[in-house]
Amino acid sequence: NATAGTKALSFTWSFRRIDQSDPGYSLTVLSSSPALAKFNTILLTAPAVYRVTVEVVALGTPLMSGAKRNATVTQTIYTSNAPVPSLRAELAKKMKQKPDVGKRLVLLAFCDNFQDDQLAYQWYAEGLNLEQRGLLLTDTNRRALVVKPGALKQNTVYVFRIQATITATGAKSTASLKITTNTAPVNGTCSASPETGYSLQTVFVISCYGWLDTDRPLLYSFDSSQSEGFTTAMCPQQESEICSAKLPAPLSSSTSSSNSNLTITISVTDFYGAVSSPYRLQVKVKQRSLNVSS
Repeated sequence: NATAGTKALSFTWSFRRIDQSDPGYSLTVLSSSPALAKFNTILLTAPAVYRVTVEVVALGTPLMSGAKRNATVTQTIYTSNAPVPSLRAELAKKMKQKPDVGKRLVLLAFCDNFQDDQLAYQWYAEGLNLEQRGLLLTDTNRRALVVKPGALKQNTVYVFRIQATITATGAKSTASLKITTNTAPVNGTCSASPETGYSLQTVFVISCYGWLDTDRPLLYSFDSSQSEGFTTAMCPQQESEICSAKLPAPLSSSTSSSNSNLTITISVTDFYGAVSSPYRLQVKVKQRSLNVSS
């Protein structure tokens, strides 16, 4: 609850069989804290399908309409007489908690009680059509699923589900993993002061402000480049939004040339590695004329 945390929430749990016309009984909660419930599963039968449901209600003043603020989430549980794979799905170790859509996404399935050669794997997804194989770098029947860079959308929730089947018995189990993709910093701007100065004498100050991203701290990179393609790092990745530097005049500039513009490029990176679109501005760097006497 955004206003008062879990102290202002009420949790109601139920555990019920759902694969028969008679729904049977609902298991009693043995112990419960705000977000954790324990049930005596020795009362379960097999094979069967059960559903755990928790309804969360925000306490306090209701909405203007009088409706309560609530949400419900469910988890389906399958029981079996035969051993089933003990399965889990995880992001690869080097993957960020909030993946960058510009990089590939690597998902791995792990089974604790059967070897890979005893299992048949199959991946499914909500929010991404895995039948479009052009979005993937692997087949969907492997232990690892690799999604191509650019296949996912920013700031989007995806649910990936892996199913493992024991080839000898047909017993199966599933595990799922929900991820939220990252969003690059946006809506910022930058400016230079002064906009015109002299080579290696004037201190140019580049200031950035207004960049929005919830995954902080943000890192700012400042580079200068010439029309000929030469790029120089002014201030490498830093938390400061300000970069001060003396800049050289472009190689093509001279005391009589108007071609004295340098392009300043700023990139902003969030905590999980998402990089903003490059922000560019120009400054004019002139060379001072030299008076040479004989």
